[in-house]
Amino acid sequence: MRQRPYSEATATLIDQEVKRIADECFERATKLLAANRGRLDALAHELLERDSLNEDEILRVTGLPAAPPLAATTLAPAPATA
Repeated sequence: MRQRPYSEATATLIDQEVKRIADECFERATKLLAANRGRLDALAHELLERDSLNEDEILRVTGLPAAPPLAATTLAPAPATA
């Protein structure tokens, strides 16, 4: 059995924090789904009628605005190693 580099008390704190974060995320997801139930139902109905939808069709069905385009990023080449 492998030894942890931290105490049992620290392991308990880590477990509690992970549970708190997971619970908060679950609650937020549940609220978002409930708040957008009408959009989800409309999307499900449209997908039952048609097998697939493109982005424009999804936006039309849900009434959501189009997201702004992502900014292009320029990555500098990695420095050469000797």
